[in-house]
Amino acid sequence: MDNLEAPLTPLTPLTHLTPTHSVRAPETLDERALPHPVVGIEQVKASESGSVIRLGNDLNESNWIVWQLKMKTALESCGALEYVTGALHCPDPYDDPRGSKNWGLNDAFTRMQIQCNITEPQMVHVSQCTTAHEMWKSLEGVHDNKGHQALVVYL
Repeated sequence: MDNLEAPLTPLTPLTHLTPTHSVRAPETLDERALPHPVVGIEQVKASESGSVIRLGNDLNESNWIVWQLKMKTALESCGALEYVTGALHCPDPYDDPRGSKNWGLNDAFTRMQIQCNITEPQMVHVSQCTTAHEMWKSLEGVHDNKGHQALVVYL
């Protein structure tokens, strides 16, 4: 029996085999080569996203100062305040597809909260807005000036 036909056991050296190619196992793992899950934007919890926050008084021509304070607190309590302030931007869908999708769902949730807490005449100010931040800026633009005028008159 020649060397090639010898039974292989864990103790039999493999020196008789000629390698056709060499593969060297890395001594340490390069962490950059490993895939890292992107921790992006999480979706608002189902228990929160299915519910509409009701402030009691919808936004009208005369209650902006109180309404915006209540709305900011309500949105903060469910983790959506950054959508109206513009502090949280939509991630690139190619870099973070899940985060981008969640951002869109959360922004829609935030827009719904605003729409459900304004009177029908106020809808004209937000009807063309595509994000919660645009809605908020539009309402601010309309009402902040009136709110300051009302304070001056009051004082």
